[in-house]
Amino acid sequence: LKSVHPERLHIIPMDVSDNISITSAAKLIQEHTDKLDVLINNAGAIHLGNIQHTDLKKYDLIQSINHRATFIAAKAAIPYLKQSAQAHIISFAPPINLSAHWLGLYGPYALSKYGMTLLTLGLAEELKGDGICCNTLWPATLNSSPFFESTSFHASVTLFMIFSLPGRPFAVFFPF
Repeated sequence: LKSVHPERLHIIPMDVSDNISITSAAKLIQEHTDKLDVLINNAGAIHLGNIQHTDLKKYDLIQSINHRATFIAAKAAIPYLKQSAQAHIISFAPPINLSAHWLGLYGPYALSKYGMTLLTLGLAEELKGDGICCNTLWPATLNSSPFFESTSFHASVTLFMIFSLPGRPFAVFFPF
């Protein structure tokens, strides 16, 4: 993308586990534009272990990168998103599944990702009066799924971007 639109695409590196880095990156937007159309919360840390097999350092990492960074990035981006006529916040976060099976296997990671989902749902309600669409997307196994190759997948993503309404969030889940 940078080679196709060098004047329009601005890459701002940041450490998503550090609030100062995130807020500083958001302030750099002002150097290039007065608005932001889309915030995508895609960075994440994964640890597929239960509580007994998760040390505190790993736990803190997945919590700080997953739902904490979503909170900080949204808070920093909201003033710029409010200036856009087509603002979106998209978080790569799952539908909430309170199955004891999954929570027993992956409790710490599930908490971090469900935190992203809850924050995004809360943002949808909070920002609906500002016309900012907030949605979650959970693209499970996209690279290996036949669904990824289908036309309906591309149509679904297009509909997600175009037809999501402020205050009406939804999660898209592509099953295994």
